[in-house]
Amino acid sequence: MATEIQKISVNDKVRSFDFAGRDLEGERACYIEGTVVAMGEVIEGCARYEIMVERQVFGGKELTGEHSLVGHPVYPPLNGTPTWGDEVTGCVYRIEPVNCNGWTWSEWVNDAGHAGYEEPKKNSAIRAQLVKAWENGDNAAAWADEE
Repeated sequence: MATEIQKISVNDKVRSFDFAGRDLEGERACYIEGTVVAMGEVIEGCARYEIMVERQVFGGKELTGEHSLVGHPVYPPLNGTPTWGDEVTGCVYRIEPVNCNGWTWSEWVNDAGHAGYEEPKKNSAIRAQLVKAWENGDNAAAWADEE
């Protein structure tokens, strides 16, 4: 079975599946959703994403509270990592919406001249301003309070 390889970047909103299936509902739905906060660290012999979990579904049910991974990082292998035989990993998919004139959030932050905010968690006021501008499709609003 060929695996679709999707390029993932820091700041992307993603869904990472636990198993080969890609079910979103039903008892075979097992995945986390979150934000890629880092990538490339080698753990157990392969490079990994670090994803801060915002939602977890296991067996088709959303897990919350002390029994969930929400608020904790997970470390799936980078897409394209060789596995058994001729297979490669590809269980992480970008799910973020597209806005701000057709850009995804990570493209906008990383490629559209907003690269100074690669770590928006460090300043929640700046992040809130950027998110609002991105959601409204307004590049200029992101810079309004900086002068």
